[in-house]
Amino acid sequence: MFGLEKWFVKPIEKWTVLDDCKVPLPKMVGGPWIIGGAALEFVQTRDFQNVRDIDYFFRSYSQYDRFVSKFKRIKGAKYDVVNYHPSYRDKNCNITIGEYTFNLIGFGYANSPKIIADSFDFTVCQVWTDGKIYECSERTLNDINNKILAFTPCQERAHELHNNWEDLTLENLEKRIRKYRDKGFEPNEEMIQWILKYL
Repeated sequence: MFGLEKWFVKPIEKWTVLDDCKVPLPKMVGGPWIIGGAALEFVQTRDFQNVRDIDYFFRSYSQYDRFVSKFKRIKGAKYDVVNYHPSYRDKNCNITIGEYTFNLIGFGYANSPKIIADSFDFTVCQVWTDGKIYECSERTLNDINNKILAFTPCQERAHELHNNWEDLTLENLEKRIRKYRDKGFEPNEEMIQWILKYL
């Protein structure tokens, strides 16, 4: 549009969910980042109104720890900690504010959101945002636009090697697929063939 796009796109003055909940905001440069299902919602609607769980991922443990402290100071916030490995620092801190839960993911730290998103299961989840802009790969955007549900390359390799997927049962996978089918996404042929072969 000859550089005139900014004149035709109405700016959103208030990012309702993040602002209304008065949460510490993520940052595209340096983190933390909102990655996954809530970021997918943001790509599709430019807000988080239709999600109830918003996942924050972090660059380091110290950044995670700082944000947990900030979230705990929010008036009316309720929080609980879920330990994944008692002998390590791996944990989630779940902060509930009204009808929204902010999941602060206390493991899988990385210097960039792409590294974190590369470990996800579905390509449509490989998107990250700070609540103003988003980033993702061309394949991710294509799958979102075409409502395709596909395994990520990392997930495909893990399936082939059968490494660390003892919790990947047909029931668990079915729940994940159903969640995205409810949003209009359909499994691609490769996913269907994998399910038929291994599950």
